Amino acid sequence: MVDRSYELLSALGDGIKRVEPNEIQSQVVQRRCLRVREDLSKGHVLTEEDFISLRPISENGAHPYEKDFFIGKQLLIDIESGGHLTKNMI
Repeated sequence: MVDRSYELLSALGDGIKRVEPNEIQSQVVQRRCLRVREDLSKGHVLTEEDFISLRPISENGAHPYEKDFFIGKQLLIDIESGGHLTKNMI
């Protein structure tokens, strides 16, 4: 019974959130990416209403928590509806 108690204690972990080695491949499809709701043209100034967070995250895609960085910035290129945002697009 004592051994089973130690197994349970071990299963609880150390309380530190981290990506485990067996989760690395799946983190791409689990994370969300900032995308645009509708077609936006070059020169458009980004607002809160322009964004939507969808899975999966694209290569170099922006995370939803980076939204404030993009608000008020002007686009350097055209982006189609559903397209992902990167920092080199502003």
